Amino acid sequence: MMAFDSPTGTRYRQFERLLLVIELLAPLRLGAMPQEIAGDVRDILGERVSDRTIRRDCEALVELGLVDRASPRPARYRWRGRTMRSESILRSAEIHAELKC
Repeated sequence: MMAFDSPTGTRYRQFERLLLVIELLAPLRLGAMPQEIAGDVRDILGERVSDRTIRRDCEALVELGLVDRASPRPARYRWRGRTMRSESILRSAEIHAELKC
């Protein structure tokens, strides 16, 4: 079982970033490229995030069945839609956002 670090810790930032990637991909019917997502993440979180980090995050979400590769080259990722699992993740993202306020 992984323990979360302090709110400024690595695991917390990774979790926050994954939720943000999901939030950014969900409304995009055609998906987005990692570079596009990384730019939005940088703007929203105000911290440096590489395209490669976002690609790894997206691949983790693909393995979880939450995101599809819309096209292999260039890499483009798309939200899979609502499932029981995605509903719970969206709900946890909403709770997380409420707690931040």
